[in-house]
Amino acid sequence: MTRAFAAAIAGLVLLAPAQALAGSASCILQALPAEKRALVDQDYAGGLDKGMQSQHYTADELAVALKACSVELTEAKVRSATMALAAVEFESQTRRWLLSRPGVTAARIDAGFRGLPARVVADVHAAIDADGEPITESLRQATNAFVAALGLDATTDNLDYAVVYLAGRLVRERLEPQF
Repeated sequence: MTRAFAAAIAGLVLLAPAQALAGSASCILQALPAEKRALVDQDYAGGLDKGMQSQHYTADELAVALKACSVELTEAKVRSATMALAAVEFESQTRRWLLSRPGVTAARIDAGFRGLPARVVADVHAAIDADGEPITESLRQATNAFVAALGLDATTDNLDYAVVYLAGRLVRERLEPQF
């Protein structure tokens, strides 16, 4: 799954035009064609790995979305924006899956996220800043506590969706101020 996360981010970066955007990753996502977003939803319905490898947006569609969200068109800002776009998709899709689990609420997810140790957040931020893999060993370890805070068993599916959710949210929150 770690490779799927990196491949998905790399794929979006390669598709990005040499432009950037000033706004939020959610703005970019909403500015993309609804029918393409629906295809991404279908891919995630087929499983986490399939969804994370989903790439339905063209460079032209990304360029239009970036412009619609008033992104400054520089290489660095486009890279941050497209990586944040991938992250917000990972975050929203895995959040939807987590919310479908019995007893899991948005409040529990947010409280569990806020409960991440500062050292884990710093570790993931350092990995992001170094263009490294955001799913660090410390994040994997913290995922067990996050899953427990949600009231879920530490099954492979729960852990996989949780670690991708956490990584996606941390990546998005780190990169959004950069564009």
